[in-house]
Amino acid sequence: MVGLLKNVFALTELKQAMGWLLADAPAQEAYDNFVKLFNEQAAQQGQLATQEPVSVDLTTASPATVMQYEAVQAVLHWLAAKRVLKAYEK
Repeated sequence: MVGLLKNVFALTELKQAMGWLLADAPAQEAYDNFVKLFNEQAAQQGQLATQEPVSVDLTTASPATVMQYEAVQAVLHWLAAKRVLKAYEK
């Protein structure tokens, strides 16, 4: 998680977020939730619009889970922008 997120967020922000996540759920559960959200959203990256997650109901999710979803979106958009830049390097 940190390896992906440090490309988009400052380490101080990651430290704060990790503390918040670990206060909300055990480490394994927080990690599993992030992986589930990341894989689900990454599979939909070919679509133009951001898709609501299937695995989590954001209207009833904890603020920590909503933050995980938004962080996943930030990383995926960062990766998409890098792909576009790479395509125009040629």
